[in-house]
Amino acid sequence: MWTGRQTLASIEETIAKLHKDEAQIDTAMHAALQSGERLRRDRDEALKELARIKLDEITGGRLVRNLDAAERRAVQILETARLRLSSQAERKVAAVAEVEAAEKDRHVAGEAVETALAAVEQVRAEAQDRVKTMREWQKLQAEFEAADAIALEAEKKAQLSEAELGAKQ
Repeated sequence: MWTGRQTLASIEETIAKLHKDEAQIDTAMHAALQSGERLRRDRDEALKELARIKLDEITGGRLVRNLDAAERRAVQILETARLRLSSQAERKVAAVAEVEAAEKDRHVAGEAVETALAAVEQVRAEAQDRVKTMREWQKLQAEFEAADAIALEAEKKAQLSEAELGAKQ
């Protein structure tokens, strides 16, 4: 049978594994986003080049300049989002590491408490054994047992008297 501390440790190990799995998923998602961004940029570049060829003749370059500005803005927005995502992933990894370190510290402290409690219990048991060998304790124990026997007899007599009184009524 598991102790509460062992069960808690098992749960915390599972949580730590889930955090690691989540971090791997975040990394894969981040890589997929980067790949998607690169593919979008390549596609946008190809479409932009096609648009330049066709529109150069029509607009004399004005529309292409607007497309370039829009593309720069889109790239800037994507880069900002990528940096923010990267920063958040780093903070998350650091936080998970802090949680794992704190959990390890708590486990060590819990083991120290259990060790201390075992030592206290051993000292208590030894003290109890020593007290039982003292004559004064033995005398008081005998007096207690005698008084307890008298109290039991008195209780039996009281119950018997109540029964007799109840039978008379």
